[in-house]
Amino acid sequence: MESALSTQKLKPTIDALKRLYGDDKDKVQRETSELYKKSGVNPTAGACRCTFCTVCMPLQCTAVPSSA
Repeated sequence: MESALSTQKLKPTIDALKRLYGDDKDKVQRETSELYKKSGVNPTAGACRCTFCTVCMPLQCTAVPSSA
């Protein structure tokens, strides 16, 4: 949640980078990464929970006996 809020605060700056560099996606990516580093934001911080869920949910579904 905290990472999402930090990323939201940086969105206007990231949008400005996209306008500034236009079609140069590599430059936009490099500048965005540098912005995240300087700001101390990890945009993938919440991904662990999602990854955890994608591993656990199929296991839970196979562990529940079907009512056939």
